[in-house]
Parts: sequence; C-alpha cells; structure tokens
Amino acid sequence: MARAPYVDGDTQRANIASGVRRAIELEMSNAIRSAAKPSLEERVQTRREQRFETYLRGRLFDAEDRERRDLGYSTTPGSYLIPTLHFDELVMALVNASAVLPRANVWRSTSGAKGQFPILSDVSNTASVYTENTAITEGSPTNFGRVVFDECKTVSADSLFRASYQLVQDSSIDLWGIVREVFAQRVARWFDSYSLTDATNGLVPNTTNTVTSASPTSISYADLVNVNFAIDAAYRGSPNAAWVMNDATLKAITGLVDSNGRPILALPNQMQTTEVDTNNGTRKVPYLFGNPVISAPSMPTIAASARTIVLADLSRAGVARVVNDASITILRERFADAGELSAVGYARADWRSSGFAAAVLVQHA
Repeated sequence: MARAPYVDGDTQRANIASGVRRAIELEMSNAIRSAAKPSLEERVQTRREQRFETYLRGRLFDAEDRERRDLGYSTTPGSYLIPTLHFDELVMALVNASAVLPRANVWRSTSGAKGQFPILSDVSNTASVYTENTAITEGSPTNFGRVVFDECKTVSADSLFRASYQLVQDSSIDLWGIVREVFAQRVARWFDSYSLTDATNGLVPNTTNTVTSASPTSISYADLVNVNFAIDAAYRGSPNAAWVMNDATLKAITGLVDSNGRPILALPNQMQTTEVDTNNGTRKVPYLFGNPVISAPSMPTIAASARTIVLADLSRAGVARVVNDASITILRERFADAGELSAVGYARADWRSSGFAAAVLVQHA
C-alpha cells in the first residue's frame, strides 16, 4: 500500500487557509448573487406597476385575460387596483393634502365591511407609590371605547385627466404623478368636509364641549383664551392637537392682539417650528397659543349660531378609515370621437367621531 506523500506542517496550514478562503469567497459570491436577484414577490410587484402604467396610458393589453389578471381586479366593476407601492404613494399624497388626516388616528383596513375600532382615553388617571405588603387600591378603569363603522363609503373622482392618445402614449410625462396628486386632493377635500361637518359623523356637529362667543359676528381674544383652556391639558398638549378654521376666520383673528397690544397669532414668517410635508420637505404654519392653525375650507364662516373654530386632539377626537382598495378606470370610449382618454378614480374612506372630550369649539351667539 502506497504511502501518501509527506507534507510538512507549514504546507498543511497554508492549504487549510487557502481552502477556507475559497469557501468564504464562494459563500459571499452566492450571497451577493442571491441579494441581487429580486424575489418572486418583488418581480410580481414590478410587473404590476409596469402593467398599471400601460393601463393608465390607454394601451391595449397583449394576451388580454392574462395581463388583466396580472394587474388585479378591483371591487369597482371595470376598474383595476392601484399597485401596492403606488397606493402607498397615493395615501401619502392624500395625507399631505388633508387638514385632518396628518394628525388623525388612521385605520387602514383590508376591506370595507362593517367593523369596530377600539379607542382609548386615559387623561385623568395616574400611578401611585406601592407600599410593600399592602394590597393595591383599585382605581378608575381605563376608559376603553370603540367606534362602529358601517360599510365604508366609496368616493369617486372623475376626469382625473383628459388628454389625447398621442400625449399619454408617446410623451414621457409622469402620468401617475399627475393622477396621484389630482386624485389625492379631491378625496382630501371631500374627506375634510365630511369628517368636520357631516351632520351624523362630523366633528363640528357632534362636539358637545363648546364656548359661546361674546358676539354673533366676530371673534375676540377672550373667546380664544376660553377655548384654549376648555380642553384637558393632555389633549391640548398632544402633538396631534390643532386649531381648525376656514381662511375667512383665520383672517379675522390675524388682527387680534393681547392685553399688551401684541398679535396673538404667530405668523409663519415668525415661526421657528415647522411641520413636515413629505412632498415638499417642511412648511411653516401659523400658531395660536402653541398649537398649529390649519385652514379647512369646509369649516363654517363667522355668523350667528355658527360653529366656526375647533381646537382638538385629532388623534383622539375620532378615527379615520382608509380601505386598501383604490382603483382607476380608464375611459377609452367616452371621448373616442375626440381621440382622447379620461380616467375616473375610486377610493374608500370614512370617519367616526369618538365621543371623547378631545375637542372644543366656538359657538357663536
């Protein structure tokens, strides 16, 4: 039996080290190739985004049934779901365009069926020092509640764009970017109006904590001071607290001064504090008694018996619901005689006031 050739210790150690290096290099190479290769889910998502862009531009699909199946049907007949990434962009644009949503407690549900959402208010309880070998004293229970949603509303926004076949098919315009902004702004205007002023569910009609103004046709400094201290400090000091009013009311209080003759409203160019806007970086807003002032066109104008100003912790005053099902319908035939395409968008959103004392408003005499 032949003996194996003699290998000294240094050579053995060198061979072992070389083998280890090759194994490590092979493992790293495999890891890099694996990381560079997109997963099946990523490839499917990319394909849906590509097909959605094709659909937006009105191009007819190849292998129609297969391509439509790749795109994904919506619950709205004739429409197709906005892909996940684009839907997240749409929700972000919607939040930026809204007065209420940036601070609201938002429930993003997977369906629009009837449902309940738990809410919590615990502004009056506190902890206490525990004494050894002593039974604890039961305090007030945490104030859990719930808001009940009916089947979620479907909101439509028509004529998101109307353009010639040549423009949408041949140009390099960011068609989804245009559709997203127009769609978001229209839904945001509806949502703000509904969440603030709807007779059944809106914040303004359903807030019982009110401060009556001294005048039916104006706002005084004293009125605003009374409003500011008519809400619990925990709500007033929340990062989601804000004053909400329309532009006419904001203009009316801009000229108000305190007892020392100083303007009570800190205008944007006087503010060091900024609010984040995910589209435009940051923006400055006016502040009143330390909380931002938000302009909402749907808020009532100053008049006798009107409810014109709300101060609220919007994350506790109610719950916003957004269903993960927004869709686009491209109208190929309606304007075919003009050689044009148009689009209709559908989204599902809702609002319920919580019933907590997280809001106070000005009620004119």
